Amino acid sequence: MIGETREAIEAYCVAVGLVVYEWNDLHEKLARLFALVREGDRQETLTQWYAIRTDTRQREKLRCAITGTTSGRWKKSPRAPDDLEWLLDRADKLASDRNNAIHAPCSLYLRGDGSSEVMAAVRSANAGNRRARNEIKAASGSLTTVILSLSVVTLRINRATARYSECVGSVDRAKSPE
Repeated sequence: MIGETREAIEAYCVAVGLVVYEWNDLHEKLARLFALVREGDRQETLTQWYAIRTDTRQREKLRCAITGTTSGRWKKSPRAPDDLEWLLDRADKLASDRNNAIHAPCSLYLRGDGSSEVMAAVRSANAGNRRARNEIKAASGSLTTVILSLSVVTLRINRATARYSECVGSVDRAKSPE
């Protein structure tokens, strides 16, 4: 029983850790896009990005940079603004799932057959914890869904970054954070 309990807790911790990893990777890719969209000194631009304390505000800053860029900047890639807006909209939608996954209180549930599972705490949900309530409402395997969704968005951001950087020709690959 103790071994199964530990396995359930470890599986939950790994899943939450993967959500955090994918989210952070997504925002590092968005930082690279921000540096590409904004013209000027790359290091100064990234310093501005990292000075913003929340990822929501960082995405808003990138959105403003995209809309504030002159149409001439997009000549070689006219779909880029719409593609980047789509990516930001998708990241905004995933933010709630990510926040529920990592901030919902969890409990270990023991089944009659001796198996166990870690999931959002029902008592917390009943007491009004919205993160727990949201997590319980989500479909089974929601952590896996969030991880996969984040991976897909990050992959699309990688492609958009490569495509856009070829068009503007302003990527300093030697300074590019990987």
